[in-house]
Amino acid sequence: MSEEHNEVVREIKKRGQDRIDEGKDERLKDELEAAAKPDVPFPGTKADVERALAPLAPPAPLAVPEDIVLDEDRVKRAFALSRMIADVVMTKMDRGIHYAIIPGTQQEALLDPGASTLMSVTRSRPRHTILDVREEEDGHIVVIMAVDLVYTPAGGPGLVVATGIGATSTHETKYAYRWVPEDELPAGIDKTTLKQRTRQHDTYYRIPNPDLGDLWNTLVKMAAKRAEVDAAQHLPGVAEALARIRQRNR
Repeated sequence: MSEEHNEVVREIKKRGQDRIDEGKDERLKDELEAAAKPDVPFPGTKADVERALAPLAPPAPLAVPEDIVLDEDRVKRAFALSRMIADVVMTKMDRGIHYAIIPGTQQEALLDPGASTLMSVTRSRPRHTILDVREEEDGHIVVIMAVDLVYTPAGGPGLVVATGIGATSTHETKYAYRWVPEDELPAGIDKTTLKQRTRQHDTYYRIPNPDLGDLWNTLVKMAAKRAEVDAAQHLPGVAEALARIRQRNR
């Protein structure tokens, strides 16, 4: 071991062991063990040890806003609301229409009709914010959108009850390509290099979509729908209900 390494070890033992024994600084245990092994380089210098052993300022008291202080009635109302929404999901919604297992996952997730139903039940409306929208150098388009679900009782101010985010882009397979018959293939393209599929005895070939710019409206609407679904899944009771449905269907 180098002389600097030895000095670091001695410094830790001298100034840190008492604190370890008193249980005041558990993090020094790992450092002491690392420093005592010649084959394992100590992750730091003497200056690092000085900083690690420096007295820590006492944490500032946590300020709890007055409007989120819990009381028994507020907790009861929150649980009652959660149970009501969960009951809607479990008893009033249909699998395959309002929710379904998304391909590639093992969990039920809301679909657009389910999100719309929950927004209606909770009397909340979506408020959209575009986070990012861009056209890349290769012509592909990306749209990312956030949504607040705003509860607006009659004559009252709006209250955000859930938020979500959704994204879509022409990099997705369903937008990035088109299936065309052989007589619509671009000139000079080698059809043997293309993916093929047969429909009613006709062969179709997958080619890059030459009209990505025509998808702007579709992409914006899809990003908005995905964000709304994500927000609806964050409403109280929805995640619990979908988890119970998953357990029930095992």
